Amino acid sequence: MEELILIRNRGQHPEHITMMSNSFSENDLKKIPSPFFIDNVHSNKDLYDFLPPTIKQKPEKMKGAFEESTKLINWLENSLEKWGQDQIT
Repeated sequence: MEELILIRNRGQHPEHITMMSNSFSENDLKKIPSPFFIDNVHSNKDLYDFLPPTIKQKPEKMKGAFEESTKLINWLENSLEKWGQDQIT
């Protein structure tokens, strides 16, 4: 979920407004050492110091991330409901 927010923010507020693509920054890679939203071409971590990976929000990856987020939200809601019912009894 953190990476979804990060790529959204990179899209809305890019470091370089003259570039047609966005890359993960050094700080981003500290937070997310194995980014999900990259091209397979950029999967070699040894090159990250030289060439930061480009953000690629492919539709199938976005769909998968949203589905996983929905699962987490449903699990949290169910857990909170159970917890609330346990507190009443």
